[in-house]
Amino acid sequence: MQKSVLRGRSAARRTITDLIDAAATGTGGALLLHGELGLGKTALLDDGSVTAAAHPAGFTVLAAKGLPDEADLPYAVLHRLLEPLAGRIPPLPGRQGDVLTRALGGEGCPEPDRLVLCRAVLGLLGTAGTGRPLFCRLDDTHAADPPSLDVLAFAARRLRPYRVAMVLAGDAAEAVCDVPALGLTPLDETDSLGLLGDLVPDGLPADTAAALARLARGNPQALTDLATTLTPAQRYGDEPPPTALPPDGVLGRSYRDRLRRLPAETRWLLLLAAADEALDQFGLVRAAEASGTRLTALAPAELAGLIRVDAHRVGFPQRLLRTLAYQQAPLARRSRPGGTRRPDPRRRPPGRLSAATAPDPGLPTGTAGPAPRRAPAPGPDHQHRTRPATASGRTPGHRRRRPGRTARRRTGTGRRTRPRQCPRPRRRPVPYGRRPTRSGRGLRDRLGGPGTRRPAHRRPDRRRARRRGRSPARRRGPVRLAGRRPAACPPAALPDRRHRRGPGGAGPGPAAERRDGPPHGRRR
Repeated sequence: MQKSVLRGRSAARRTITDLIDAAATGTGGALLLHGELGLGKTALLDDGSVTAAAHPAGFTVLAAKGLPDEADLPYAVLHRLLEPLAGRIPPLPGRQGDVLTRALGGEGCPEPDRLVLCRAVLGLLGTAGTGRPLFCRLDDTHAADPPSLDVLAFAARRLRPYRVAMVLAGDAAEAVCDVPALGLTPLDETDSLGLLGDLVPDGLPADTAAALARLARGNPQALTDLATTLTPAQRYGDEPPPTALPPDGVLGRSYRDRLRRLPAETRWLLLLAAADEALDQFGLVRAAEASGTRLTALAPAELAGLIRVDAHRVGFPQRLLRTLAYQQAPLARRSRPGGTRRPDPRRRPPGRLSAATAPDPGLPTGTAGPAPRRAPAPGPDHQHRTRPATASGRTPGHRRRRPGRTARRRTGTGRRTRPRQCPRPRRRPVPYGRRPTRSGRGLRDRLGGPGTRRPAHRRPDRRRARRRGRSPARRRGPVRLAGRRPAACPPAALPDRRHRRGPGGAGPGPAAERRDGPPHGRRR
């Protein structure tokens, strides 16, 4: 593996070089580099140190780095940065030397002496740069102890009259206020492929290099970790390229270390965000409220650049970070049921007695044990629920409801239930002979009775009756409809001639029945 060059960082390198040249001529200044982890901030500081050391003016390089283990030690970073200048502290005017000596010696600095301490550090850098200019670099400002960072920020804003160039590097631009800042962005595809070519001298197949560039998302450190983990078969294209960043690489170890140092509430919110890739800002707020966690606990992760929250989505700078945030959480937290769900207000919480595992010794005898359920209050609703259902799915007295509609009704237990949906009953087919007509006249014609008209095929034919020598009006017998039995007519409705031959005039004789008979039974 060859040593990689800084691809895509020409603008940042030019800015640092200009700062060094200005400090060599007597105009000092400071610069803050910020960006997510792995974008090359440390590489730019190293390049600046090499440039300053090789400058004709002969810069003195002072370097320090913020360490998480020393973040709780006041003035630990300041002690490391100013250690090469310890011999120049006593000549400082007034109380500045004493205050700075006590602060670097671990005695701290009282609140009234903080301004004196800041002036002492600025004076020390100014006097040290009179002979040879100074190049001060501070890496990982997010991990530096706050007292040291405050003092160095005070000095960085007042370096113009001195031959001092200071470059700070951190994750967020808010670490140092009122200092010129330069943000670093991911590399484009061309620079990513060029960096892979520098890392692998033998070259990579085009499809393999393109897949690695897409996987790294323009992160130089991610590209470096991927290039170092390639097998010979993957380099020659005989095997598919990796599909995920190596968790044991430099980037993975850095992410794991940062996640481990976050507070427990912050790690819980990161777990909620890592579990759902489609989570947005409002969903994260609801999940935090449902789990009883304050949303302000996410601030350390945002300041460290571990998560990005906007109105549309909650994302991580690298998919590896999402995976580590989920895998590093304990199994009990990952499998916590309902951790992101709001409790259902319709569900009745169990009573304290029902949750007891043993009788309470303080209760009287006979009262210990789970509380029985309250029986539903009697009423029409209760009767409806207790009646058995019929074969049609309806209970006696059940109120018919429109199909597809449901309603909620209160029961005696205080719960909301859904009543049974009643299907619409199917109508029975009506026979054709009994089907009513639209007009009353047709109804009378079909049913028969007084005032009815005979069907057309049953009406008497006058011409046929005249041929037989009898009038159509003399045709006897009731009207017989198709499919119906002859209607019974009272004797008074029959002609008087039918009653003449009976004995005593009480009824027709047998001869009359044989002669007149039913009109429809007679042979025509």
